[in-house]
Amino acid sequence: MEQPDDAVAEVKAKREHTFRSRMHERTLTNLTTSRITPIKRPEIPAHTYNGVPPPDSPDVAISDQEMLQFMYSEASFDLIRNDTGDALDGKKETEIETKFEEDYEYDTDLETPDSRCESTFDQWGKATYLAACKRLRVVPVQSVLSHLEATELVVKHRTLSEKEAKAIAEALLVNTTVTHLDLSGNNLSAGGLAHLAPMLRENLNIRSLNLSGNLFGTEGLKSLSMALLVNQNITVLSLSGTHLADEHATYIANLLQDVKTLVELDLSHNNMGESAANIIGASLANNDALRILNLGWNNFRPKGSAAIFQGLTDNVMLKTFIYSMNGVAEAASAVAATIKHNVSLKELDLTSTRLFDNGVVKICKSLESNEHLEILKMGYNTITTLGGLAVLKALLKNEHSALKCVDLSRVYVHKDCIMMVEKIRETNPSFQFKIDGILKSDRYYGDEKKGRSQPIISSSPIDILRWFMESKSFRLIDLFKHLDKDGSMSVTREEFIMGLKAVDVPMTTAQLDELVNMLDKDKDGEVDFKELIDGQKEGRRQGRKN
Repeated sequence: MEQPDDAVAEVKAKREHTFRSRMHERTLTNLTTSRITPIKRPEIPAHTYNGVPPPDSPDVAISDQEMLQFMYSEASFDLIRNDTGDALDGKKETEIETKFEEDYEYDTDLETPDSRCESTFDQWGKATYLAACKRLRVVPVQSVLSHLEATELVVKHRTLSEKEAKAIAEALLVNTTVTHLDLSGNNLSAGGLAHLAPMLRENLNIRSLNLSGNLFGTEGLKSLSMALLVNQNITVLSLSGTHLADEHATYIANLLQDVKTLVELDLSHNNMGESAANIIGASLANNDALRILNLGWNNFRPKGSAAIFQGLTDNVMLKTFIYSMNGVAEAASAVAATIKHNVSLKELDLTSTRLFDNGVVKICKSLESNEHLEILKMGYNTITTLGGLAVLKALLKNEHSALKCVDLSRVYVHKDCIMMVEKIRETNPSFQFKIDGILKSDRYYGDEKKGRSQPIISSSPIDILRWFMESKSFRLIDLFKHLDKDGSMSVTREEFIMGLKAVDVPMTTAQLDELVNMLDKDKDGEVDFKELIDGQKEGRRQGRKN
C-alpha cells in the first residue's frame, strides 16, 4: 500500500541528517586550518549516526534557510541515492519532489520581510557607532555606547575631535531614544559641528541641546542655525561660554525669530556688546515662543541694555530673564518700563548690574502697579538702605502684587524694614526678603527728597566706604592696590578720588574730599595704607557706638 506522507518524511529526515553531517565536517575543517585554536569538543556519544550529531544536536548551528536550500538541491538527491539505494521502494521521484516543493513554499511564507528586517534594525545606533569608529579609526567611548539606549546622552569635557564628533553624529542619525544631547566643554571646532549639523536636520527626537563651552566660531554657528531652522524640534539650547561676539548677532537673531519651537536659550558668559544688544532687542520684540532667556555675564553697557529691555517690553511670552553681570545704570528707566508694561515676565535677575539707589527708585515706581512679577533679584549692586526701603514701600502700595521673593543680597537695610516686611506678609505669607544685614543705627544711607534717592549725602564717608567694600567683597589691601598704581603704598589726593570714582563708590565729590581729609592724618596731601587702615578702624568704632 502506497504511503506518500511517510516516504516524504523519511526522505526529508535523511536529507536533513546528511546536510548537517556535511556542515559539521566543513566546520571542523575550517577550525583545523584556521589560526584560531578550536574549542575542544566533547566526546561524541554512542547514539550518533556515523560520527555525526543527530539533526537536533546544538553542536552545528545552521539556519533553516541553508537547510532548505541544500535539502531541495539536486546534489542532495544524489547523496540520498548513494546512502539509501532503493529506500524509496519504487516511488516516483517526481511525485516526492512535487511534494517537497509545496512544503518548501509553505515554510518560506512564514518568513516575512518585516520579521527579517526587525532582527537587524539598529534602534539605538550602537552598531552604527562602532562601525563608524572602526572606519574613522577612533576609539569608541564607553559612555556613548551605554547611553545610546537612554533618553540623555552626556559626553562632557572630553575634547572631542572632528572624527569622534562624526561617529557620534552617525549613531544619532539612526537613534530613536535620545532626547537630550550634552556635548558641553569639548572644544568642538567648526568642523566638528559641521558633522553634527546634518544629524540635527534629520533627527527629530532630540529636544534639548547643550553645546556650551565649545569654540566653533562663526562657521560653526552658521551650520547650527541653518540646521535648527530645518529641524524645528529643539526646545532647549545652551550656547553659554562659546565666545559669541557682536559679529555673531545675526545668527542669534535667526534663532530668536525663526526657530518657533525654542523655549529656553542660554547665551550667558559670552562677549556680546552694544551691536549685538540692538539686534537681540529687536528680535525679542517679535519673539512669541521663548520662555527663558539667559544673557548674563556679557559685555552689555547701558545703551545696549536699554535696547534689550525696550524689546522685552513688547514681548508677550518670556517668563524668566537673567541679565546678571551686565551694565544697567542709566538704563534703569528702560527696566522700569518693562516691569510696568510687560505682562508675562515672572522672574527678573538684575544681580550685579551697576544699579544705584536712583535707578532702584525708578524700578520700584513700576512695582507699585505690576501684578505679574514673582521674583526680583537686585543683589550685589550699590544700593543703600533707601533702595531696600523703596522696594518695601512699593509693595505696600500694591495690594495685587505677585512678588514672592525680593533678593537684595549684599545690601543692608534699616531696622524699620522689618516691620514693613511683616506688614506685607499679612496679605502675602510666602513673601521672602533676602538682605545681608540690618543696621542698628537710626540713620539712613541716602536722602529722600521729593521721592528720589540721591547718592549718600547725610552719612559719614568712612561708613559709606566700609559699606561699599563689604557689599563688593573687597579687602582693604585689594582696594589700595587698585589705587596705588606704582606700588609705593601711598597715593595722592587726586589718585585716591579718581580711583574711588572708577569703581563706582556712591559718594559725591564733596564727600570724597571729606574722606581724604579724614584719612590724611599727617596732612601731607597723600593717603598711605596705614592711614587707610586707621580710618577703617575708626569707622568701625563709630558704628558700634551708634
